[in-house]
Amino acid sequence: MKEYGAAGPGAGAPGPPRKRGPDVNKLIPIVFILSLVTYLASSYVTLHLVPRLGNAEKDVQQEGIILTSLFGFFTLQLLYCYYLCIFTDPGGIPDTALWGHFYENKGDEVRKVVFETKKDGELRHCKWCTKYKPDRAHHCRVLGRCVLRMDHHCPWVYNTIGYGNHKYFYLLLFNSSAVLWLIALTFWETVRDYLEDDTVNDQGLKVFVALYAESLAVFVAGIVTSFFLFHTFLVCKNMTTIEFCEKHNQRSDRPDVDTGASELFSGQYSNKRERGGGASLPEDPGLLADKGHKFDIGVYNNLCATLGNNPLLWFVPFVPPPGDGVAYQVPGWYVEAVGRL
Repeated sequence: MKEYGAAGPGAGAPGPPRKRGPDVNKLIPIVFILSLVTYLASSYVTLHLVPRLGNAEKDVQQEGIILTSLFGFFTLQLLYCYYLCIFTDPGGIPDTALWGHFYENKGDEVRKVVFETKKDGELRHCKWCTKYKPDRAHHCRVLGRCVLRMDHHCPWVYNTIGYGNHKYFYLLLFNSSAVLWLIALTFWETVRDYLEDDTVNDQGLKVFVALYAESLAVFVAGIVTSFFLFHTFLVCKNMTTIEFCEKHNQRSDRPDVDTGASELFSGQYSNKRERGGGASLPEDPGLLADKGHKFDIGVYNNLCATLGNNPLLWFVPFVPPPGDGVAYQVPGWYVEAVGRL
């Protein structure tokens, strides 16, 4: 496997500050998430953990200590990852002459550091940002600029998920799933006791709060876990959501639209031009697609590409993502296919 694309001044520089207007409506999803976390946490702590911590039986008290420790750990991780997803810049194209799309810059240097092109073999560029696009970069209409290794725009964090915050988003899903299933699997004991105890008839509010919190935890856990498993699949394949959609649509006949967020379905392979003096790409892009994703460098290396090079720190949100967001490793078969050995 070889890595290309680290050349050029300013590679991996952070994107410009995000300009966000005072659109209160876009803050509603965040308020909803924080309200949901507050309700579930307060219900679980008040009705399940506190009674166990104050129980006279040592075994029950010890169970309460263990559950409180686990709940506190995953909840703090969840909140911190949520904060990072919201306020961490996903990464922008470096503001350097190398990536500038203008008359004097024909992109000769860019051709040496990118693999992805439009269907006609021309370099990808953004007409709004007036820049050439590094591999895996796409224009986000919500942020109003291109994002490195763009995955998707997530209204639940009021931010776009890209190179800079993809790890934190994945850890957010992991910790959310852990907290929700912890509540769902352990809170049921308290809910069952409430439902079977005839002496709690005068505590209807507690019964309602506990039953509703348990039902909500199970329902949301199913949804969040589904997203977590899907993104685990993507991380193991070193694939973004956009690339996943592209892979499932690249055989269909469609116009070549390569500007804006609509480039979700744009072509990536050139069957007309030779790159770097090597062999041209196959006439049928599917010949490459059948061999796998062009950034798939093996499960372990794929995990390292998103979570970091040290497996002991994969689930630690304090460690930033590896690389510069501009250059990406590709497998040897893809290098041979495009004739760049």
